[in-house]
Amino acid sequence: MVLCCFTVVAEAQKTKVVLETLQRETEALQRKVDSLERLCWMNEAQITTLESRVEKLTDKLYGQVDAYNKMIVELNKKIEDVAANPQAVAEAPFEFLPDEQFIADRLKVRHRGLYGFIDRSENLVIPCIFDDAETFWQNGVAVVKKSGKFGVIDITGKTILPFEYDDWGSGDREDRSIRLNKNNKWGVAQLPSGNLIIPCQYDNCRNGAWRQGAPHFLVQKNSKWGVIDIDGRIIINFIDARNAIWHESKYRFDTNQGQVYYDIYGKKTTR
Repeated sequence: MVLCCFTVVAEAQKTKVVLETLQRETEALQRKVDSLERLCWMNEAQITTLESRVEKLTDKLYGQVDAYNKMIVELNKKIEDVAANPQAVAEAPFEFLPDEQFIADRLKVRHRGLYGFIDRSENLVIPCIFDDAETFWQNGVAVVKKSGKFGVIDITGKTILPFEYDDWGSGDREDRSIRLNKNNKWGVAQLPSGNLIIPCQYDNCRNGAWRQGAPHFLVQKNSKWGVIDIDGRIIINFIDARNAIWHESKYRFDTNQGQVYYDIYGKKTTR
């Protein structure tokens, strides 16, 4: 009888342990269920947010599609108008060039391979009729080329020097003169007036010294070199020389006897 009681007590204790274990597992399971419910609630909130964003994006996309459809309708209308009246299509009057800038309120542009100039309001003030063109100088003139010959124009397009020169070079640092080549002979013109102050009669012409606000020029004629001023007056008489340059504030003439030097005033000097 005592043994039977001990057995019952042992079984009751085991049952209690099992019940406590089941209770703990039930509580743990309940916590998992609660966690899953919260997760499901969060997912529902996220889904709701995503649905709202998708709806807004869809509305925006439909709006863009409508706008594009209108553009296509307008474009098709323009195509139909052009097909019905091709003469009404206006070609762009010019194209801009890289690295060009306004000087003297003029900017070089190009159209069909020819050059002209616009003002700051983008009006084509000088038509694109030149084979080549230099940027305007500060004194309001530009060297341009037409039919294979160079000439000079002002900011209105008026011809300052006629188109009859084969080559040219800058005449001085203030752009008050220009060296011109015609039929292999060089001369000098004054700018911006365009007066040909030194006729094209020299075999070569180079920039020389700058004295008292006016340029001098090294000129060659019949294998001799000399120096003249802007008015054509001789500063250094012509010398038999292979070459002549203005270098380090002196004129240097390379003769058969050696190098001969002259100062800015035309007086013979040493190196």
